[in-house]
Amino acid sequence: MEVFDRLLELNANFLKKYYSIFLSHNMKYIKEKRYDEIFSYKSAEDLKLISYLLQHAVNAGEISLREELKLAGANYLRILRALSLASCISDIITGVPKIENIDSMLASQKLATKALFLPKIKNV
Repeated sequence: MEVFDRLLELNANFLKKYYSIFLSHNMKYIKEKRYDEIFSYKSAEDLKLISYLLQHAVNAGEISLREELKLAGANYLRILRALSLASCISDIITGVPKIENIDSMLASQKLATKALFLPKIKNV
């Protein structure tokens, strides 16, 4: 759980640094191709990292997953993105960024991560 928490914190720091780009990425009428490329690349890298972490945890006997790891990772990332969007939707609508919304997003993502993975952690 500590690794997931650190990963979520790293992502939150990334979003704080590029918050305006994150908001504009979610506004269809402002989208630019270069932003799509940045977020597509980041999404692919996130999936690789999550899949690697899940595979490592399964191989080490730390968690038990019955789902295919890439699918589990992709679904986990979808949940994180949905929580990101839910936490920042007012900023997207108003166009007024409030970076403190990232902190509520991070708290929601940590809770969701615990709900998803704590039941799968094996006693080692």
